[in-house]
Amino acid sequence: MRRTVVLAVLGGLLAVPGATARTQDTRRYAAFFHAMLDNGVYLPPSAFEAWFVGAAHDGRALDRVAAAAKKAANAAADVRTAP
Repeated sequence: MRRTVVLAVLGGLLAVPGATARTQDTRRYAAFFHAMLDNGVYLPPSAFEAWFVGAAHDGRALDRVAAAAKKAANAAADVRTAP
């Protein structure tokens, strides 16, 4: 069985264990998370968790995630960053 892991990285570097994971912009992830939820896509609530794609996710489900992600990316981009 093949598994796919997806990470959303909003700000900073690619999230990997350790110091670089702490560069994640959690305020932007919160906006992204809630916009995805508003569009019917349920993600892990923490910016530090991976998403898993499995065999139950068909093309229709992945298209729905992609469409929601476009809207959620805009919501995350609208979050003001700290000066």
